Amino acid sequence: MRRCYVFSKEDKIVKWQDVVEHADEAEEGGWLVEREVFEGSGHVGHLVADSDRYWRIVSKLWTG
Repeated sequence: MRRCYVFSKEDKIVKWQDVVEHADEAEEGGWLVEREVFEGSGHVGHLVADSDRYWRIVSKLWTG
């Protein structure tokens, strides 16, 4: 049971504090949680901001 939370403090739609809170709750519920904070990218803009990093994160999550 793995989850990765990819977010940015610059997101104007979803507050980063809410993402962190949800990640903490998932961890308390027994999930293996990773958090990846992007700098300077807005909501769902992380792939555009740094596609290499984004796909490394996704690949790591898929492969374990």
